[in-house]
Amino acid sequence: MTDTFRVLIVEDDAVIARVYSTLVGAMPSFTVVGTARTAADGLTKVRQSEPHLVLLDYGLPGGASGVDLLRKIRSSGSRVEVLAITAHSSTDLVRESMRLGVLDYLVKPFSEERLRQALNQFISISAQVRATALAQKDVDRLRESSAPVKQWIPRELSGDRLEVVRDLLNQFDGPRSAEEVAEQLDSSRVTARRYLEFLVSLREAEVTVDADKPGRPRKLYAIRPRPGSR
Repeated sequence: MTDTFRVLIVEDDAVIARVYSTLVGAMPSFTVVGTARTAADGLTKVRQSEPHLVLLDYGLPGGASGVDLLRKIRSSGSRVEVLAITAHSSTDLVRESMRLGVLDYLVKPFSEERLRQALNQFISISAQVRATALAQKDVDRLRESSAPVKQWIPRELSGDRLEVVRDLLNQFDGPRSAEEVAEQLDSSRVTARRYLEFLVSLREAEVTVDADKPGRPRKLYAIRPRPGSR
């Protein structure tokens, strides 16, 4: 089996597409098999070139977005890996992307090193997938030897504050509202909700609706139990 991975770049800006192509082509494990500027052209070239990886910009012209293309790729049964590239980072968009199985989610502008990091992650995952006959201990060893990828968080959130919210949810003896979390953080309710919704998008937290009390229903957040925990 070849060690060279075929990459398709779907990006409407020709200059940016050339930059991506140069960066990807400079890595010995990759070869760029084509570029596309619209979702329709991207879908055609996915079918024609059968790439291993698609660098997919979400902001595409022509009425269909990159997310629309991603949905069509998944509904077609294609197993191609997709690296999402976008200037937008709303909770709903991140959640939808993760549900559709993106390899990574890069928010523009990002550094060249961050792109290389995502490409190296693809190589590591591909090596594990190929080794279908490995015993569990061998798979665990491969995972431990893979270079860790820094968790992506939206630019408007702080990594340190996100860790504080995680700790709070773990310490609470039950679900809490954004208002209650905001009191602990000494922040606004809107800010607390952003962190809570992001943890929900990562499936680290879960949300329920409390409609038992008078007034508007409240969203309540709690840490998601780990598999096997009681």
